[in-house]
Amino acid sequence: MPLDAVVLDIEGTTSSTWFVHQTLYPYSRERFRPWIEAHLDDPEVARQVDAVRELAGEPDADLDRVVHWLHHWLDGDEKVTPLKAFQGWIWDEGFAAGDLTSHFFDDAIPAIRRWHAEGRTLFIFSSGSLKAQHAWFGNTPD
Repeated sequence: MPLDAVVLDIEGTTSSTWFVHQTLYPYSRERFRPWIEAHLDDPEVARQVDAVRELAGEPDADLDRVVHWLHHWLDGDEKVTPLKAFQGWIWDEGFAAGDLTSHFFDDAIPAIRRWHAEGRTLFIFSSGSLKAQHAWFGNTPD
């Protein structure tokens, strides 16, 4: 049977889980509070802050509590939409600023290029936000 499509994950498949946990997670952790403060006027950011409050069951949570919950979910490697949204925005800025560069296993980029050249449809299955995925694939030395 011919192979028409390839579905890949990022963490552990194309890239090291270690890199995600030791580089990307701390990068976002350090920036949650200042980044949210700087972007609170953005309606989508405000929606995600409200989503944290709702998921935490704390409708009146101040920013300290919102950040507490983001840290809590990050520590548990939980796949929570507001956490993933904030990580995606923060990482996107980090990649754009040159603070971050994607990591790929040595065989990942050549395989992806080969599959693309062969006309296969490529898909990414990831718990990361779309913003984070675009930043990841758009900021590799390769």
